[in-house]
Amino acid sequence: GPAKITAMTEAGSYQTFRQQAGISGAQDGFDYALTAAHSQTKGFSRIYAGPEKDGAEQASITGRGGYRFNETFRLGVSGGYQHLESDFDPSATRDGPAVATSKKLFGRVDGTATLLDGRFENILSLTASDTDRDYDEPLGFYRTSRYEGQTYGAEYQGNLTLFGQDVLTGGLSTRTDKARTTTNGKAGPRFSQDTNSVFGQYKWKATEAFTVTLGGRYDDVESFGGKGTYRLTGAYRIASTGTTLRASYGTGAKAPTLFQRFDPLYGNRALDLETNKGFDAGIEQEIGKTLTVSAGVFHTRYRNLIQYQGLGYTNIGRATMRGAEFGVTWKPLSDLSLAANYTYLEAEDGSTDQRLPRRPKHTVNLTADYAVTEKWQVGGAMRFVTEQNDNS
Repeated sequence: GPAKITAMTEAGSYQTFRQQAGISGAQDGFDYALTAAHSQTKGFSRIYAGPEKDGAEQASITGRGGYRFNETFRLGVSGGYQHLESDFDPSATRDGPAVATSKKLFGRVDGTATLLDGRFENILSLTASDTDRDYDEPLGFYRTSRYEGQTYGAEYQGNLTLFGQDVLTGGLSTRTDKARTTTNGKAGPRFSQDTNSVFGQYKWKATEAFTVTLGGRYDDVESFGGKGTYRLTGAYRIASTGTTLRASYGTGAKAPTLFQRFDPLYGNRALDLETNKGFDAGIEQEIGKTLTVSAGVFHTRYRNLIQYQGLGYTNIGRATMRGAEFGVTWKPLSDLSLAANYTYLEAEDGSTDQRLPRRPKHTVNLTADYAVTEKWQVGGAMRFVTEQNDNS
């Protein structure tokens, strides 16, 4: 449709401010969107009553655009630039000046061809990004250090609609990561890592009420070898009672990034592949036309969990995360929406039986949104978390 302009602003404690503005629209086959954002905070000292505050400032601009040549083919581009400057302390016992600066430039080009009367969608994508991270740490062992990383890749994904409602998805992707570190003005060697993947999924609508998906992928990561993963999900909706039951079981794998392996301050070249397996199950119940409640449980076991701990990244041999979630959404008026959710989380290091850092046991979120007019909306949110360990 015609051009649409949006804007928002926020303010909070520690002289925290955030602004965002954007424009989007479509006309004569073209579609576009552009967003600019800025945020800053003066922060506070991590040391009790310390004099040196750790603030941060971030700015970004992102956009996308595309042109649909006909019913068959569309070409799209997207990308952006992000700049972040944040203060930090050299270690847990110092309250000294140190600044980290991060710059990231990224882009994507994709072409979509829709064949067989719209039943076969083919998407070919090319991606690239460039990231620079600079650390100025006058009181640290490395007074100055820099991490430069580049990523580029290609992916094909095909989505074929079968029997009217089932969808068969398949694809291939390749990705190359490159990195180089510099410490105290001395450049180190260049590192690279290639990842080649194949993936597939089948979404089966067994009945109008019952849907099942089965997906899998195989990733061959340089230095770590190949690893296969899969996921099975199911959802059943009882229309007469407004009830939805859902569950899933799956496995996962994550190779450490070049930053986690080779960053001069936090990297660990001995990191191993992280793997996991887990399940979740839940229920969602509609009560009338204005109230929805939900509940669920989850349980995941990790091997070699990649965790930032101490002064860098490390593997935790065994870890478990399990818990429960509860939520409620209420729409008492057509213009007013209220929501609340609660999460109970047990996150344990299986080697020490201690809680994993930076993962609170209890979390509560409350939100409220009110549409004053068709163009103006006001809202508020409150988040509460209990104590959590941070041994970084």
